[in-house]
Amino acid sequence: MVLRVGMDGGPVEISSGPVPSLVTRLCPGVRADVFAYWKCVFALRGGANLRAIVPRKGRIGGARAGGLIRRQVRYIPDEPLQGGDMQLRRLRAANQRAIADRECNNASRTAMLDWDDLRFFLSIARHGNLITAAKELRVAQSTAGRRLASLEANLGVRLLNRTPDGYVVTAAGEQVLREAERFETGSLALEREVGGRDARLAGAVRVTCAEGVASHILSPCLSAMHDKHPDIMVELIPDQRELSLSMREAEVSVRLKQSNQHDLVVRKIGILGFGLYASPGYLDKRGDLDFEAGSPGHHIVAQLDDLQDSDQTGWLAALAPRARISLQTSSHEAAVVAAVHGGGLACLARVRADREDGLTRLATPSPVPDTGIWLVAHKDNRGNARIRAVMTQITDGIRTMAPRLNPAD
Repeated sequence: MVLRVGMDGGPVEISSGPVPSLVTRLCPGVRADVFAYWKCVFALRGGANLRAIVPRKGRIGGARAGGLIRRQVRYIPDEPLQGGDMQLRRLRAANQRAIADRECNNASRTAMLDWDDLRFFLSIARHGNLITAAKELRVAQSTAGRRLASLEANLGVRLLNRTPDGYVVTAAGEQVLREAERFETGSLALEREVGGRDARLAGAVRVTCAEGVASHILSPCLSAMHDKHPDIMVELIPDQRELSLSMREAEVSVRLKQSNQHDLVVRKIGILGFGLYASPGYLDKRGDLDFEAGSPGHHIVAQLDDLQDSDQTGWLAALAPRARISLQTSSHEAAVVAAVHGGGLACLARVRADREDGLTRLATPSPVPDTGIWLVAHKDNRGNARIRAVMTQITDGIRTMAPRLNPAD
């Protein structure tokens, strides 16, 4: 007789002769089907032979055997089943029961799968650590870990391996990741489609922008929002990153560069003017600028845009090629503070720097490049009443602020 066991790693065949006769000889009084399943599991675990795994007393605990019998075992006789061989009939019947149990367990396991656990798996897989994922999902770190463990337990496979550098997706995890991302994409699309039809002027609207835009442009624009629409709550999210509107990280974005994503609605609503500034103390120390000579001996406070020099920094580097960059930052406010404290020359937004007593705007051979102000939303949200109301408020506010955002002088 050949014993074949279907496991995750593939079938394992064990040629052990007539199992019923061995059962009768080695373990009298023990049910052949229970013994066979128990024997199968131990053979798979350690590769031991039948005699080696039989308990000394020749008995198997019923509770333990009952747990092991759930594994799927198939018996293929070497010769056709004889009508009088009741033990083989019992083995075959037990085998069919085990297969049915396994299928029922798999079905119930699939039914108990919590799709919400996939959000936690996706976030941990993308960030590679529990801390960032928990922050993104707004839960405790321990909660994120438990939800990942729950998903792995329900699926019966390890999805992420923990390494010194963070979590790494396993081969099984890659497959789950692809399916989870597909599920996420469809779910988000459905939410946007349904949410885009919301005609109520009530609820929360998340608006994302750069730090300086939030402080000096959007905060004044949105201050009167509550008077017009008391049931709308605006959540202003300053972030140097461009949060994904497709992933519903925000509903509205105000950006200082145009986006080319096909699923976004983009509209230019204003212009942000810039000037070249330095502190009086810096100019006293370094002297006047000599643009014809390339401004030797001067320092530049450079601003980065997506890890590259901004248009204004590039303009200044071309105008003063002999000046040295003393500081690079992606924060506009940090550049303002550095310039105030004598860090060097800086191209700054006039709406911010013109109000700073510790800075002097310098004359330049050519104008400092300005930047467009772009209002962005997902196309699926065009019909959402509260999002439209917030976008209208931002547009009207920025147009009212136009003389300060881009002064004519």
